[in-house]
Amino acid sequence: MRTQVFEPKTEMTNMKPNSVNQILKATQVRSKRALARLVRDESGQSMTEYILILAMVLMIFSRLKKGIMEKVLNLVGKVGGQMDSATEDSGG
Repeated sequence: MRTQVFEPKTEMTNMKPNSVNQILKATQVRSKRALARLVRDESGQSMTEYILILAMVLMIFSRLKKGIMEKVLNLVGKVGGQMDSATEDSGG
């Protein structure tokens, strides 16, 4: 890769100080406008918000998963026990 050396153009070197100030001011104004457009642009924000909400739901679920699984397994065990006792009582 070749290193490029900055060589000022002749029009840049012949500028008066007032012209340089005007260029700097114009660049500053363009930068401010571009930043303002960027801040106002809302495209893509909704997808980001959905991803953040999904991440929060998954984090909450992962925290509660152990407790929920224990309750479900206990409930299934109780139902299974009741079914076993019902079949034994009926003489099956």
